[in-house]
Amino acid sequence: MKTSTTLFWASLLSCFTIGARAQQLTEAVISAGKVSTFSYEVVQPFDLADSLVGVMYIRKNTPQWQQEIYLYRKQDLSLFKKWVHSPVNSGPVAQRAFQNAQQELCFYTNSYYGDVNHINISRVNGATLDRNYVNFQVPGHYRKGFLYVNGELVLTGRAQGPDLDTIHLEVYDLNGQRLRHKSYTSTGDPFPDGPLNTYTISDPKLHPLSGELVFVEGRGCNYTIVSLNSLDILESQRDTNYFGGTEQLLGTVNFELTPQGVECGGFGWSRDYPVGNDFDLQFHHAFRQWGDTNVTKSLMGPHQVDNIARDFKMDKALATRFLAGALPFDGYNIPKAEQREVLLYRLNVHGTDSILLYGQKNHVPYWIHPDEGGDVFLFSTYTESWTTDTTYYLFTKIPGFAISLIEEGKTQGSIELYPNPTTDYLHIDRLREEVLQMEIYSQSGQLLKSTPVTQDLVDIRDLSPGLYIVVVTNPQGQRSQVLVKKE
Repeated sequence: MKTSTTLFWASLLSCFTIGARAQQLTEAVISAGKVSTFSYEVVQPFDLADSLVGVMYIRKNTPQWQQEIYLYRKQDLSLFKKWVHSPVNSGPVAQRAFQNAQQELCFYTNSYYGDVNHINISRVNGATLDRNYVNFQVPGHYRKGFLYVNGELVLTGRAQGPDLDTIHLEVYDLNGQRLRHKSYTSTGDPFPDGPLNTYTISDPKLHPLSGELVFVEGRGCNYTIVSLNSLDILESQRDTNYFGGTEQLLGTVNFELTPQGVECGGFGWSRDYPVGNDFDLQFHHAFRQWGDTNVTKSLMGPHQVDNIARDFKMDKALATRFLAGALPFDGYNIPKAEQREVLLYRLNVHGTDSILLYGQKNHVPYWIHPDEGGDVFLFSTYTESWTTDTTYYLFTKIPGFAISLIEEGKTQGSIELYPNPTTDYLHIDRLREEVLQMEIYSQSGQLLKSTPVTQDLVDIRDLSPGLYIVVVTNPQGQRSQVLVKKE
């Protein structure tokens, strides 16, 4: 097996646009001026065990803000349930979905306004949503982080001062009674001296062996273990050399914990000295064994163009890691006018493979989830904010049987399909002159069009508006891509 291969789509993707039937694309348009689409605190996708995925998000329904919760069936991403709540006060909002000790589905919301955290937990009760399951207020700084553990709520927050940062750790019961509290301060930026600092990811996770809290920094692959009972720091492994050397890990977007150690995914830089003292932003994966001072790291992605990961998840049963991001990503501004595609990497014992899922008008993923059944679910945004000022949210299901490895060099990575979306014609850029075969499928898997392609222009005016899968084949391999046909 080669160390770098390409994901081959032997079957079809299943996509669903939030708030609309898939074949009615115009119903999925959301005004970018009314929706805070670019803050992960406002948009929160989640997975619900065997049968459902969903998303919570805040949208402005003039003159008030409202919370909307959508549940979708994993089998076909059809809408299962929708709840809308209004009003929701504007300001920072933290949202999480979890299951309580009784395995009931719950939705945590913290709306921060008036220097007070207004905490609400809703609970699904049959076909209804109990909005008054938990309600309490916590004054002071914004509690951004959250974790539910055995009937207790772990809240974390940061109070920033002129010369130092204070990280607060608190544990509450479901009545709003604070049970434990501890705070830690750090100084120095961009090289903080404290194990819990401004770069610490807000949400902790539980150690798979000890059950203690584990915090990971948003730089490097540094971790700190905190006692769940006392909130004392038990261990910390940190490397503050963020910027030295030729390959550095700048942003950890998510982390996973295994019995062996901490795995981090995000973006870093690879210095490219042959073209000057410059660097490329690339995806990164890192591993630090428990108790080890060393980090094993790898960077991946095209050179001479920035590409940034937005989420990292791990299928622990299959020991497979997934990194989802966007290419190109020249800077950190999500609504920037760039022709971005969603770039997905998979890492396992066989090597690393990747595929471009969408193009081109600024597709950016928020969240990826490898399901226990082997499927992969992706939640992303698609925006044309610099042209039509419209935004789409998109769930994509990648069936497990649709992904297989093929040997490096057997695929044709030079085939480009554009524009996407399109209304009448689809252009195919071919760097080789071989005759191409093109197939267009519906979301249900029905073959709608199959034809040899001898020209660079394909007429699709006979297709209805909606989402389709285009598969282009030549002797070098295949290219599969989601196509959006507009009215």
